[in-house]
Amino acid sequence: MSSSLAFPISEIERIAASIEPCAPVALACDGTLEGILTSVFAAFATTADVQDIIEGSHVQPRIGQVVVAVPASMDAATRVQHGIVRTGGMESWSAVMTAAASDDPHVGTHIYRFVRYAFAAGSAATCSACDRKTTCIKPCGRVERRSILAQLTHPCVEPILRMQTQVVNETEKMRNFTRFQHVEGDLWFAKCNPSCSVVPFVMDHFGRRFNTQRFAIYDETHHIAGVSEGGKWQLVATDELAPPPIADDEAAVQDAWKRFYDALTIDARYNPELRRHFMPMRLWKNILELTP
Repeated sequence: MSSSLAFPISEIERIAASIEPCAPVALACDGTLEGILTSVFAAFATTADVQDIIEGSHVQPRIGQVVVAVPASMDAATRVQHGIVRTGGMESWSAVMTAAASDDPHVGTHIYRFVRYAFAAGSAATCSACDRKTTCIKPCGRVERRSILAQLTHPCVEPILRMQTQVVNETEKMRNFTRFQHVEGDLWFAKCNPSCSVVPFVMDHFGRRFNTQRFAIYDETHHIAGVSEGGKWQLVATDELAPPPIADDEAAVQDAWKRFYDALTIDARYNPELRRHFMPMRLWKNILELTP
C-alpha cells in the first residue's frame, strides 16, 4: 500500500472545504480506483462545481476551470464503496470497479456522474427508518430496489456499461493469449500489452492454473506486474522489468509449440481478416506462435 492511501478523511475534507464555492473545478487523481473514489468523496464534500475527475497526467483545464489535486485515501474510497453498494447493490459496485480499469481518459468523470445518479435515484430514502442503516452495506431485501444498471441508455449509466464491457472483453483476451516462458529460477514469466489494466483480473485465473508455482505477468502498457508465489499474488508498479534468461529446456519447448501450431494450419482455410478480428495485431508481439 502506498503512503498516500493513509491520508485520513479529515485531510480530504479539508482540501474540499478549501475550494472556492461554486467555482468550476477539475479534481486531479492518480488514476487508480482508490484515487477516483477519493475524488468522488471530495466532490460530495465541496460546494464547488466539480466538472471533471481525471488522472493528473491527462488534465487539460477548461477556460476558467481550477485544478485541485486530491491524494488517494483508502478510508474515503471505502466510504464511497459502501455508499455505492448500499444504494445500487453489489452489481453496481462491480460495474464501477471493473470500469475503473478502462483506459478511457474520462473514466473518473463517468464514475462520478454514475455515483451521483445512483445516490439520487437509489433506494437510500426508503432505508431512513431502518435500524441498520448505519452499518448495512449490502442489499438486505427489506426494500424493493430498482436496478440502476438496467437503464442501459441513460447518459450516466451507458458509459459505465460500455467501459465495463471493454474491460471484460480485454480480460478474456489476456486469459486466452498470454504466453508464459520458463526462465531461470524456476519462474514462469509472461509479457502482455492489453488496452485496459486487466492484470489484477487475470491473476486469480492463472493462480488456479499454476497452483503454488511461481509466475509473473508484466503489463508493458500500464507498467504493472502481477507476481505470484506460494499461491498468493500481489501487484507491483514498475516502469521496466527484465526477466531472467530462459531456462535450458525453454527453447526446445517453444520450438515444439511452433511446430504444433504450424501442423494444425489448414492453408485452404487461411483467413487473415478473421484472425485479426479474434486475435488483434497489437497483441501479436507477445504471442509466441506469431513471432519469427
